[in-house]
Amino acid sequence: MGCDVHVAPGGVPVTASRLLFVTYDAAGNPTTYEANAPGRKPLCGLSTWNEARTDVEAIRIALDDRACTGEYAAAHEMGHALVRARGHTLTGVLAGGHDVGKSDRIDDASLTAVCSMRPCGAFEPER
Repeated sequence: MGCDVHVAPGGVPVTASRLLFVTYDAAGNPTTYEANAPGRKPLCGLSTWNEARTDVEAIRIALDDRACTGEYAAAHEMGHALVRARGHTLTGVLAGGHDVGKSDRIDDASLTAVCSMRPCGAFEPER
């Protein structure tokens, strides 16, 4: 039971900062900062994708963001690596870090998101 997960040799590097902030250019590409300034949004974590946007190459997380813990941010960003997609669920660990439905739990919505993109043996969402 579970998902067939493969990580490239060397894994996905994770770096942590006390706080993270982000701006996006017109194409939606992020730039992260460790200090706040006008126009920057707080960020729990961010996955950096390869050019084809099919694989996560690196993960950055914030340890002291008031909206989320470092543990949540790391699990959430690893969820993006497993799903191989951007976007969020409405609840659970794959909900956005500042979303009301966010939790540190791998819930039905999070599991469904991963198993919709990965072969999961005997996947049966909780009812």
